[in-house]
Amino acid sequence: MDMVTTGNSYSDTTNTMTVGTIDSSSTGGQNVTHTHGVQLIIQNVEDLVGWQARANYIGDRMRCLLVSVTPFTDTTTGQPIGFANLPIDQASGIHRAVTTGGGTCPTAPADNTNTPQTHLFGATYSGSPVDAAISPDTPAKSPPDDTSYSTSGGGILASITLQALAQITP
Repeated sequence: MDMVTTGNSYSDTTNTMTVGTIDSSSTGGQNVTHTHGVQLIIQNVEDLVGWQARANYIGDRMRCLLVSVTPFTDTTTGQPIGFANLPIDQASGIHRAVTTGGGTCPTAPADNTNTPQTHLFGATYSGSPVDAAISPDTPAKSPPDDTSYSTSGGGILASITLQALAQITP
């Protein structure tokens, strides 16, 4: 989980995903309700077809507010992009669609309790064939299965908006 997403990006001009320095610690300490954007990063993977992650948290401290498994847009094709569908299908000339799993984040007040909460989410690309060329790698294999995309530092699986809640002090 990258808590400071500076340096992470997607370029639709070159179909390149870049991950900067990964910072797994939060930099804030505000005692007011606020949101914090983070990104779920993957590194050292070959032939990714799908993925899943679980967020565990205490509901009255911080909670999952929004998960986007396609946080970028390829303006050339008009398609939403995440790491799962970064390669371009050579047969169709476009990115594969993405199927999400896990539903939406729980909503208040059910998760606004001082109890452990959990949220499972993930994604897979859709369509066939499912093969090495359409399944992204980071870093690229040598030789690469496909040259329609590139990555640097890893892949961005999802952008997540966390909501930190104000804490009542005695």
